[in-house]
Amino acid sequence: YTNVSYNTQTAGSDQRELFISPNGQYLFVSNSGNNLYRFSLSTAYDITTAGSADQIFDMGTMNSINTTVQAFTFSTNGQQFFALDQNGNLARTYFSTGFSLTNATNQSGDTWSATNIPLGLAVSSDGFTFYAVDTQGKIHTRTYQSAYNIGNSNGVVARTFTKGSEGGGNNRFEAIRVSSDGLK
Repeated sequence: YTNVSYNTQTAGSDQRELFISPNGQYLFVSNSGNNLYRFSLSTAYDITTAGSADQIFDMGTMNSINTTVQAFTFSTNGQQFFALDQNGNLARTYFSTGFSLTNATNQSGDTWSATNIPLGLAVSSDGFTFYAVDTQGKIHTRTYQSAYNIGNSNGVVARTFTKGSEGGGNNRFEAIRVSSDGLK
């Protein structure tokens, strides 16, 4: 689809991030009020077929979240949801049905003290490695011992990469995504 748009103002002003489910059925939009809105798409990946938000989740109720959520992502099946606040607190919530924002169960979290106001969050398809980008032009990675288990920081391998000045201008990342095979 090219040259199409959809007004997500029902998700409030000061929107932070968006995510489209892998099957293209849902569009998720977060805002600075820590609300996550789900819009159903009647035609996969066609945002012009979205109606009003059909589900809302308060990310502020997640364990470890104590400031504005800056970035979020889902596990491949949509049952694990992860949010990273502006202080580097990473939280996890489990949904009983993939990409449904109901029946949430909070899980343990982790603190990424090295991040400087994160702007994007991604997870590898196998669930072991998480990636965050921040306002200082850095990519932070954390690899956990078991898939999606951010509460167990034993043996975590953490790395930070700094963006160079190539391309000039803005020296920071705004978002991050990982290919389904985890190689790019």
